[in-house]
Amino acid sequence: MAGLFLLGRRLKGNSLGILLTYLWAAYPFTLYALNSNTNDSLVSAMVVLSLLVISSAPGRGVLAMLAGMTKFAPFALAPLLLRGTGERPRKRSIVAFVAAFVVTGVVVMLPVVLKSDLGAFWRDSVKYQSDRVTPFSVWGLWGGLGGLQHVLQGAVIALALGVGFLPSRRAVVDVAALGAAVLISLQLVTNYWLYPYIVWFFPLVIVAMLGAHPDRDQPPPQTWSDPAGSEPAPVRIHIASP
Repeated sequence: MAGLFLLGRRLKGNSLGILLTYLWAAYPFTLYALNSNTNDSLVSAMVVLSLLVISSAPGRGVLAMLAGMTKFAPFALAPLLLRGTGERPRKRSIVAFVAAFVVTGVVVMLPVVLKSDLGAFWRDSVKYQSDRVTPFSVWGLWGGLGGLQHVLQGAVIALALGVGFLPSRRAVVDVAALGAAVLISLQLVTNYWLYPYIVWFFPLVIVAMLGAHPDRDQPPPQTWSDPAGSEPAPVRIHIASP
């Protein structure tokens, strides 16, 4: 909530910050995740913080790794966060992001490595997650759709990689919208899905929707044009004689 307030304040002032904070607090599924005592809200926090440090390549690298190590799915946001905002990143920014990403991963995994628990980590975190199925996913509810699922999974991978290159210019709101699209698409093609996963993309959705909305205090610019819309129409002033 603090991250959303600061992000909204940075984008459009206190009003947007307060609104984003309220939406998080009032949204039923954020309370559901809290009451379920899951770590899904931690993914949301890492994603929001990554938008707050979007101008820092090392900061994005650190938070991209932390989000991915909380739940593996946010690793799909790595190309998007590597790209950042503005024009295409320079080589120095790419190196800084990758270095921060790798170093953070090593630090997070250090307790597992020192205890020689890599086998347990693979069995309980990677293999276990990949084998889970729920009826809340269309793939878990119905059988015989493996071929279609693999095609769609390939499309999601293409999307996650593509947003690292296109569009050529993007602002924070664009990054939020693209990140939401990637996470939603990824959740649609996985075997295992639960309601708390909604909070992964919820902050990105509200930032994209409300951050792109024009301010009501600033009316849109008005232009005078002729019916054809080609050139400005002349303004005629008629002065009546006495």
